[in-house]
Amino acid sequence: MPFYLLFAGYAIVKHHLFDIKLILTEILVGTMGIILLILPFLMISDSLRILTSIIFFLFCVFGYYLIKAIHNEIKKKEEAEMFKVTSNELKTRLAQILDLEDVIFNISSTLIVAFKVKRISFAIKQPTSKFYEFHGTTNFQEKELASLVGDTFLCPYLEKTKKHLLREEIPSLIECTKEDYEKEELKTIQEKFKKNEICILFPLFQKEKLIGIIFFGPKFDGTCFKKEGIELLETISYQISLSIYNAFFYQEFKKDKDILEKFYRLIMGKELKISELQQKIKELEEKSEERE
Repeated sequence: MPFYLLFAGYAIVKHHLFDIKLILTEILVGTMGIILLILPFLMISDSLRILTSIIFFLFCVFGYYLIKAIHNEIKKKEEAEMFKVTSNELKTRLAQILDLEDVIFNISSTLIVAFKVKRISFAIKQPTSKFYEFHGTTNFQEKELASLVGDTFLCPYLEKTKKHLLREEIPSLIECTKEDYEKEELKTIQEKFKKNEICILFPLFQKEKLIGIIFFGPKFDGTCFKKEGIELLETISYQISLSIYNAFFYQEFKKDKDILEKFYRLIMGKELKISELQQKIKELEEKSEERE
């Protein structure tokens, strides 16, 4: 009895929260395994011993995969909860920031921690410009990324599809494409993905217009993005796009404000000089009248 209490306590601490399903499954599989292990030694004939041994072996295999499946389910729940927390934290932080570099720094640092990626970069296009500028680049070569963004095919393709571009999905896209021109362009992009270790391109839209692209490299464990990670990016992409767009608007507003302040100071200075000149003219007129 004390052994089972210790085992249950360990399981609770190990797997966090009180996941009764996992604890009960492990106890049940372990107990059944011990019973089936002892059972062949209690059989009176060799055929029964062989049969019970086979049953024990099959039980071990299915029990292993059962526990593994539950572990994976819990891991997915934990990742989903982490992504949810990450999304909420990012929205809260971005709502309080207006400077473009600060916005991108916060987005970049949050995504690196959430997805455990080694490489990330932001190609952002200002509303008044046709060219993309890179921000928050970590472990990527910006020249290589610039050649990819400068390609006349990629950005129009992302605007047309309104979807991310995952490295693993490019071969199937090549097969499904009917146009030879698109096939060749996609093959070129696939080669650049491989060369620069790009896992996924995630487009950012504002009012149906492409305003930026996030480049993601592989994770620290060497794996690429899973379905849950892509769904999270899709969930928070609007907030990211809106924050970057607001940062652009703030920058433009700040520039206009600075210009207006300079103009105001210039006008105010001239007004003061004109006022002083008018005052001196008035004084001279008064003195002239006194002399007369």
